[in-house]
Order: sequence, then structure tokens, then C-alpha cells
Amino acid sequence: MKKEALLIFFLCLPLALGVSISPASYTIDFVPKEKVVLSFKAFGTEQGSAFVAGDLSEYATIDNPLIQGGGEFLVTIRYPEYIETPGRHKMLVGVREGEVGGGQIGSRAVIQAPVFINVPYPGKYGIAEMSLRSINKEEPLVIFTYLENKGKNGIKTAFSHITILRGQEIAYQTTTESVSLDGGEKKTITTTIPAGSLPPGDYLASATISFDDEKTSLSRDFKVGDKDVAITNYTRELPAESISKFLIDVESRWNNPIGKVSAIIRVSQNNTLIDEIKTPSETLPPWEKKTLSGYFDTTGLHPGVYDSEIILQFDDLQKTIIGELVLTQKLEEESPMNFSVSDTTLLLLAILIIITNIHWFFHNREEKHKPKKKHHGKKRH
Repeated sequence: MKKEALLIFFLCLPLALGVSISPASYTIDFVPKEKVVLSFKAFGTEQGSAFVAGDLSEYATIDNPLIQGGGEFLVTIRYPEYIETPGRHKMLVGVREGEVGGGQIGSRAVIQAPVFINVPYPGKYGIAEMSLRSINKEEPLVIFTYLENKGKNGIKTAFSHITILRGQEIAYQTTTESVSLDGGEKKTITTTIPAGSLPPGDYLASATISFDDEKTSLSRDFKVGDKDVAITNYTRELPAESISKFLIDVESRWNNPIGKVSAIIRVSQNNTLIDEIKTPSETLPPWEKKTLSGYFDTTGLHPGVYDSEIILQFDDLQKTIIGELVLTQKLEEESPMNFSVSDTTLLLLAILIIITNIHWFFHNREEKHKPKKKHHGKKRH
């Protein structure tokens, strides 16, 4: 048993050490008839072999596929004059652990690194991306428009028309500068909307990007924050004669963390304060939601409608919400003499009665069909 465990340990040792390859990936462009040499290094293997697989691997060779004690190896790609399928191709360069020809027992670790090869499209082929982040009301909004021409031919004019929508209303519009893009070229256009141009709220940035005569559309949601915490829901009903949680759902409307978020709940009736509850303090991450809670003892209070005042405190600010709290009649606890029967118990009793009836039916049936025994009198001599 010990020998088997030792054998398993040594077989798994290469996996435990972790075979790896560096760099983790390459991204290159196809250029007709060009030769590209890529350098890789293997780690965590005493002996192994390098290989290529996947898209366009027929154009790749490895100078010395046998790897001893890790080390560097080179992959040479010789591009043809033409590749029929445009787009992004994925070639895999890998290292397979173990002797070439298979001298190791059991499974071998394999690690692969992708080589992405971009083959241009015929003519013009413009693509675009847009990124932005939520801001606070005193900050400028910065929009990045990423443009790329994946075609062979150049694009003379590329620009973006950006519309900022708040609901169905246009809050802001602007048109970016115009740029040109050669085949395979990438450019970034930066657009800045001045601070204070957008009041706090939820927005949609909609962009129409023009590549000469071709157009494409993009949109991104974002928020403009104010240092505020909204109460989105709170407890409106509790049972009388009990100790229950009073819950307050809050949501940050700020693009930074807000600390010291807590609440004071005052319950009164006929302008007489009955109780005051305080919740623990919390920190709200940007735009996040949390639930504040405190315990309210309604012992001795009659069912009815009470006034509730929620004072929400955060950092050095506070806001107040006035509402109502309804105390309902608490259900009386059932005494041992007045127990109730659950649905499950009733179902089990019904099944038991059915089984008993079936048994009784077949038992009577058997009794009826049994032959009656004849009784003979004693013979007299």
C-alpha cells in the first residue's frame, strides 16, 4: 500500500509543481509573405516537447521541440501570400510534459498559450467600442471611443455623434473630432462633458459612429451621483406583544463610499413618544444597497396605528421620513389541549384508513371463498 501511495505521489509531482509557459499569449497581425519569430519559455518541466495546434498552425514550425529542464524555444510563422478567412484566428503553442515518444507512465501535464492572428477584411471594416464610468455631479464625464479599421483599405473619416439621454429626454449632445484610419490602424477619441452639465440621475449614452459611409451604434448606461442615501422601503406592520425587527432598506446614490450610515426610529401615538430604536452603523459602497435593522419591543402595546419617524444619518448629513406603523393582533399560542392537526398528519391518517379498508376487504373475500369444514358425528358401536 505504501509503495502504491509513493508511486502516485511521484506521478502527481509534476502537476503539483505546475507546468507553465511564458508569455501567456501573443496578438499579431497577418502580413503577406512575412516571417514572424515568437519566443516562449517553459517552466516546471524537466523534460517535454513543444507543439503548435489550432488555426494557421500549418504555417508554424518549432526550431527545437525537445525541451530539457525547461528553457526557451522559438516558434517561426511564415505567412502565405493570402489567407482566405478574415478575422481573428487562434493558434495554440503548447508544452507537453514527458519524454518524446512516451517514456513516462500515467498522465502528462499540458500547458498551452494562444497566439491571436488578425487577418484583415477586404475593403474597409471599421469597428468601435465605447467606455465611460459613473461620476459624481461635480465631476466631468469622460467618454472614450475606441476605433479600429480591420480592413485592408483606409477609412478617410471616422467620428462619433454622442447623445446623453435621461429617460426619453435629451440631456446633452456632442460630436467628436474626425480622424482617419489606415488598414489595421487603431485610434482613441476622448470626449469630455464639463462638470455640472448633468444633474444627478440615471443616464444612457448613445453613440452613432461613422466610418465614411458606414455607421454603427453603441450605448452605455451610467449614473451621476449626489451625496445621498435613499430609503427604498421600511417596515410598516409588526405584531403586538412581541419583540420584532424593524427593517429599513437603503441605497447609495453616490459614486464614493458613504460611511456612518444608521437610523433612529421613533414610534409615537397621539404625539406621545412610545419608543426610540437605533440601528448599528454601516458603510455603503458606491451605488450599493443594504438593510438597516433594529429591534422594537411591542410588549404592552395594543393593536392599532402608530406614527413612525425614521431619521436616516450618513456622514454629516441626515434626512427624515414620516410614516405609519400598524401593530396587528398577535396569534394566540395553541395550548396542548387545543392542538391542531397539520395537513401532513391528515394525509397520513387518510392513507392508513385506505390501507386498513383494503386489507379488511381482501380478508373478508378470502373468508367467503374458503370451503366449509364438515363435522362428522362419532360412530356408535
